[in-house]
Amino acid sequence: MRINIAGGTIPYPMSIMMGYLRISGVSRLDACSIIDVISSQTRFSNPSEESMLIECRRLLEQHTPDFADPFLKVIKYNWLLRHKRLPHIILVIEGASATGKSMLALNLIPTIAATRVVTTDSIRQILRTQSNKADVPELFCHTYQAHKYKQIGLENLPPSIRGYFAQVELLTPSIQNTIQRVIKEGVAAVIEGVHIIPGSLRDLSQSIIEVLVHPDDSTHWGMFMNKAEGSGLKTVSANLDSRQLEYSATREIQDYFENEAKINDIPIVNLESYEETENKINGIIFEHLSNLVESVQSKTDE
Repeated sequence: MRINIAGGTIPYPMSIMMGYLRISGVSRLDACSIIDVISSQTRFSNPSEESMLIECRRLLEQHTPDFADPFLKVIKYNWLLRHKRLPHIILVIEGASATGKSMLALNLIPTIAATRVVTTDSIRQILRTQSNKADVPELFCHTYQAHKYKQIGLENLPPSIRGYFAQVELLTPSIQNTIQRVIKEGVAAVIEGVHIIPGSLRDLSQSIIEVLVHPDDSTHWGMFMNKAEGSGLKTVSANLDSRQLEYSATREIQDYFENEAKINDIPIVNLESYEETENKINGIIFEHLSNLVESVQSKTDE
């Protein structure tokens, strides 16, 4: 689809409209139906974005009225965003290895129209090209293996956590510099990775939303084992005994995350299904941007 803007027409990604609807609480199926209706209406040949938004709200009021007002709040946020009165959302998905954060991040990229996607594993891979394995072996392994090479932090903590700290210490400056660059650029972004301790980024910007993905123990175990048996990842052991030890270390890291999230008031989202968890994160995004809109409106009223 193309839309009229500034006297001409440009391609318009309907994923933006999908994102507005999903953040408003509309199910993926209903959002797709609404978009299909708008796309198929002949009078919307090269429409303006405003006319599509008006039609979208009309359809919501007609079929799912509970979502009409939240939709208006999302549109208000985007209006304030475009007039430089509010920042773009930077969504940070956190969790230990095999918690489902990467798949969730992929699904949420179009929801917030993210034009920057950062994975801490990619940063780790880049740092490996700039480092010598003999000097920093803790960088050249998974987080749950780092304790075999180096441990830092309080000695009363489990070795898995202290090894995790050793690897994170190497990545943190690059992660924070990257996020600060994204903030400076003024774009929406999705950040995901195991190398972010819940609560460690919240003071960088009011636009940052941290979310910890937390599957229960049995679900986490199944997803962890699937890394070798299902996805064919070459860097994990196929030996069941080794994988059990690695999972135990991973779960200790995840439990540490859960505790830090509670201390720092970071939302914890249980992973039961990707669709349900995505819906919960959409709700967290809506609450955050709603608070931002209300803060601007309260300042205007003063």
